[in-house]
Amino acid sequence: MVVALGDTIRFGDFKQYVDVHKPIQWSQNFATRSADFIFIPFLCPKDDSATFLAIEVGRLEEFKKLCTEIPPNPAVCYDKPSNTFTVTNEFKYGQGKSHGSKFRFLVFLSSNCKPYQHRFIGTAVETLGHHADVPRGVPMDHLCTF
Repeated sequence: MVVALGDTIRFGDFKQYVDVHKPIQWSQNFATRSADFIFIPFLCPKDDSATFLAIEVGRLEEFKKLCTEIPPNPAVCYDKPSNTFTVTNEFKYGQGKSHGSKFRFLVFLSSNCKPYQHRFIGTAVETLGHHADVPRGVPMDHLCTF
């Protein structure tokens, strides 16, 4: 299964990701465009498959308003705060296209931005690969097949 419209997503504490801004550059209407993004790993609630969310830095505060913070609860292995949000039509998504890939990621960006989905893959792997708690199970063999 893949993350879909209406799913409630849970992810870790914002703090470890919000200071790492990564530029994404693309061509649109015969011009070069770029925007900075924050990459946050999460698990698909249906099958615990790992994926990521890319948030345009300019829309971070707007995204935070969509989230509900869940306080730490060491009794159930959550020693740091976490957050949830519901996938709505405000999110764009990208997904694998070959080998029967079920990998899907989410992007929260301005509606006038239209980068191709493959622009996010390498940056996400580079960025999230440096975090010790990146979710296991990202289908690495499918990441570069968009």
